[in-house]
Amino acid sequence: MRSNEESRLINAIIRAAYPFMKLERVNVGRVKTVDGYWFDTGVPKGHPDLKGVIPARFSIHGHAIPVYIETKIYPNRATPEQIEYIHKRRRDGCIAGVCHSVKEFWDLVSPVLRKERSYMSAIKKICAGAMAL
Repeated sequence: MRSNEESRLINAIIRAAYPFMKLERVNVGRVKTVDGYWFDTGVPKGHPDLKGVIPARFSIHGHAIPVYIETKIYPNRATPEQIEYIHKRRRDGCIAGVCHSVKEFWDLVSPVLRKERSYMSAIKKICAGAMAL
């Protein structure tokens, strides 16, 4: 079950990522319905909380780059399935990692963002605002 703090972090990262990328929340897990049936979300075990893409216009490589982010609040850690999923995505050329803060998110994705001054100053403002959460 996701904590309120983790939900706030997920929302802060989604807001901070825009307009450089659109991240989507992925609800993972299995729940029992009111009727007593089990409902599975359909994504593989270990799938990160957020997925999205860095569009080609913001990428230093000139092509879109998929992004997968697992969010955690200290002292929580990623499960072995989550770590394996992240490693698989990295081997596929995606940006993937575990982030405990908006700053860790930007540290993960900023190396592949174009380094235009307007982008970087916007990122600094976003991070400053998100740290105040």
